[in-house]
Amino acid sequence: MRSVILILLFTSISYSQIPYDKQLHFVAGAMTGASIHAVTYNITKNRRKAWIWSMGFVLVVGLAKEIDDEIRYKGGFDIEDLGVTLLGGLSANITFEIFKKK
Repeated sequence: MRSVILILLFTSISYSQIPYDKQLHFVAGAMTGASIHAVTYNITKNRRKAWIWSMGFVLVVGLAKEIDDEIRYKGGFDIEDLGVTLLGGLSANITFEIFKKK
């Protein structure tokens, strides 16, 4: 029980240190990646294609958002935001792989 409380305490402390914008990018990447992965895998039954399409789509969506930021807010392109979006997509793909094996 103590270990659960400590884990929750540490995750809430570290969670609060991540800027809100980065959290949104991560969630958007994870949701996009999970959606595309699920659809592609259901159609093709091919894990590799699901990974490629999912991460490719996350990259395109992340780039489009950053280009939009650059146009709207001069100098708004942030490579870290793009990286966090890709990490969200990667985490979704890894999660799918973990649950597919069981």
